[in-house]
Amino acid sequence: MIQYNGFKYQKFGKIKGLFEPIFLFFPMNLISEFSTPVSMSLRLFGNILSGTVMTGLIYGLLPKVLTLIWPAALHIYLDVFSGAIQTYVFCMLTMCFVSDAIGDQA
Repeated sequence: MIQYNGFKYQKFGKIKGLFEPIFLFFPMNLISEFSTPVSMSLRLFGNILSGTVMTGLIYGLLPKVLTLIWPAALHIYLDVFSGAIQTYVFCMLTMCFVSDAIGDQA
């Protein structure tokens, strides 16, 4: 979405920007264009997976009697609440990067 909107609104200015300030920076600029969505995706995946792993560890460490009540509150925080906050942050960062890619063209 970030690259699509950059090409849609900036047209050849987006391609020209990859070669600035000098031609030798093209590989570094190209890597930075694709590293942003990859790093955000891995961050979201890691944060959501960590809530699941933590809940699984807590279920495994508690005696069977306590697994009926106590981990339910932790599940709500670690899986649902934390995942929702990370999704919100991911969406806000995506909107900022898309807005930056569009620039003043729109």
